[in-house]
Amino acid sequence: MKWPLRTILLRWLAAAGWMALIFYVSAQPKIPRFVGRWDHVQDIAGHFLAYAVLALLLRWALAATGARHGAWWALAIAVAYGLSDEAHQFFVPGRHADPWDLLTDAAGAGVSLALAAWVAVRRARRRAGRRAALAGSR
Repeated sequence: MKWPLRTILLRWLAAAGWMALIFYVSAQPKIPRFVGRWDHVQDIAGHFLAYAVLALLLRWALAATGARHGAWWALAIAVAYGLSDEAHQFFVPGRHADPWDLLTDAAGAGVSLALAAWVAVRRARRRAGRRAALAGSR
């Protein structure tokens, strides 16, 4: 299916906007956090969810362009952006680059894309089953 240029641009704008939000948060010297043991959980959840959303937005934008292997490209772009984000944090006072954060970013992107693929396959099978049932009842 060929998508209108406006749709393609809006989808990429959504992904770029999310990337800008990640960059803005990364540029803050201090992020408000919970105190105690929840601090670590908040850090992991924040990275995981931020990059899960980014990967899904990238996949959505790539789908409108008709890109082949869009999920793999979305994963690659999200992980590359995570790497650049960690490099950026190295230069922000009060922040530091952490390879575990990059791993969490990649996990969030990968899990969200795998879950989206699983949902798509289930929906396709369900639709095929309905079509077969309708064809059989005629």
